[in-house]
Parts: sequence; structure tokens; C-alpha cells
Amino acid sequence: MTDPVERARELIAAEDEPTRLEAVHLLRDQHPDPDAAARQLVKILDDPGSYVPHAARAALQTLGAAAIPAVLEGLADESKAVRVGCVWALAQEQHGDDAGTIVHALTMAAMDDEADVRHGVAGALGRVGPDTPARDQLLARLAQDDTPRVRAEALRSLGLLEERDSDGHDALVKGLEDGRPEVRLAVVDALEDVSPTDELRAAVSRALDEEPADHLRAPLAGLLERWQSA
Repeated sequence: MTDPVERARELIAAEDEPTRLEAVHLLRDQHPDPDAAARQLVKILDDPGSYVPHAARAALQTLGAAAIPAVLEGLADESKAVRVGCVWALAQEQHGDDAGTIVHALTMAAMDDEADVRHGVAGALGRVGPDTPARDQLLARLAQDDTPRVRAEALRSLGLLEERDSDGHDALVKGLEDGRPEVRLAVVDALEDVSPTDELRAAVSRALDEEPADHLRAPLAGLLERWQSA
């Protein structure tokens, strides 16, 4: 019987994407050695196709804890696509005792020169449990990133947390005054799931008074109305 990993290597060399996709499914479903399967899936994250890299990332998540060593190593890969894929592969809550190790690895990845990687870190941190001060502090730092979409993703992730420390709270308030409208909109989206404090109500009210963009005034007003009726 052909080893699934060896067979996957043959399939991934195909020119057509559907055949390469078979390799991903083979590694996900027929792996006698999950670590070996995970290491091959990490390599596939660099696939040029439009679907295969996403399928490989999902397969790594399906492998769960067995894939974590390979994914963590992939965070240092020379390929940006592999690093981005590994970051998003960690974006799930079922990490248990590995959560602290993963947050530490994401802290290192947050210093990546590529904005796509930092954006992935910002998104993953909102989905890695349980809550830790280190995660809140890292998200607050990413909320000040030079790249607007990284800031926006970090602020959305802060809204996903069940609880956030003062750094996270302050980042949300500050985000309401960001110079980019897409970042301010991300804060409004994040605040939909946040229990309002008097300070947050005051900050949103002030943001509504100062907001120059019509497409943002309506969601700010709606947020205040929902908070007042809650």
C-alpha cells in the first residue's frame, strides 16, 4: 500500500488544481503519521492555486494538536504565503494547554516585516483561547500598527474577546479617533459585542459628534441606541 504522504507528494506536483486538492484531502483523512502529514500540508500552503492553500490551512486545523509543531515551525518559513497560512491555521479556540505557547509564537510573528502576516496574527489572536494578558497587550500593540487593515483586524479581535484588560479597552476607545474610516468602522463592528461602560458610551457619543463620514454616522448612532435600550 502506498504511503499517503508519498502519494500526496506525487499529487501535489500535478499542474491542475483539482488533483493537487486531492493531496490535501489525502493528508487530512488518511494519515498514519499526523506530524508528517502536517509538515507536508505546511509546504502546500505555498501552492499557487486559489483554493488549495485554504484547504491546506483548514486541514491543519482539522489535525488539531498534532499539527501544532509543524505549524509553529512554519511561522519562520522564508515563504510569506506559508507564514500567513500558518498564522491563520492557529486561529481556533481548541488549543487547550497549548494556548500560551501559541500566543508566544504569535507574539514573535507580530514582528514580521510583512503586513499580511501581522494581519493574520491580529485575526488569529481573537480566536485563540483562553484570555491572557499577553494576548490583550499584543492586540493593543497591533491596533497601533502602521498598516490600517492590521489595526482594523486587531480591533475586531478585541471585540471578540469575552473580557479585555485596560490596554484592550483603551485601544478600542483610541480606535474611534483613527484617521482611516475603515479602522473606525472596525471599532464600531467590534463594539457590537462589547458590554458598554460609561467611558465607552461617552467615547462613542463623542465619535458620533465628530464623525465626518455619513456611512459611519449611522452605525455609530445605531450602536448608541442599542446600548441605551439594552
